Amino acid sequence: VPVVVVDIAKGWGPTALFPALAGVPFPWSFAFGLAAIFGHMFSFWVSFKGGKGMATGAGTFLALAPTAVGAGFVIWLGITLATGYVSLGSIIVSAALPPLIAFTPHEGGMTLVWLTAALAVFIIWKHRSNIGRLRRGEENRFGRGSRGSAATSTGSQSGEDPA
Repeated sequence: VPVVVVDIAKGWGPTALFPALAGVPFPWSFAFGLAAIFGHMFSFWVSFKGGKGMATGAGTFLALAPTAVGAGFVIWLGITLATGYVSLGSIIVSAALPPLIAFTPHEGGMTLVWLTAALAVFIIWKHRSNIGRLRRGEENRFGRGSRGSAATSTGSQSGEDPA
């Protein structure tokens, strides 16, 4: 849980605070958040291999579209609890976030919706190993391991974030 909180703060901080400190408008809010997301996904400290951007992205969008992120969290939690697959919840919420943003109050108008859609495609692409494991029935389940194993780990085999 502490890692998730730090990752969310890593996205929220630059998005919410840097524009005010720099005195710049909306597009910069998204740009600062995007920099945090890509910095998380391609971290210099781990040879440009990092996480998949979900928690950092959630922090970014929490600053820009908090109502949509709240609805997305409810969807993610429901899918994760129902299936045991954190990655499945993450993939579905990535796809659902652009329409959620479109229909809830947010900063940035339709520009944010389109930027979010592009980012969602990229985050889903980062989950391609999870998608392969889901299709083969080998993806780890939260607290239960994969369908075909006795494993209980929620992490991926590569050491990256499980979602």
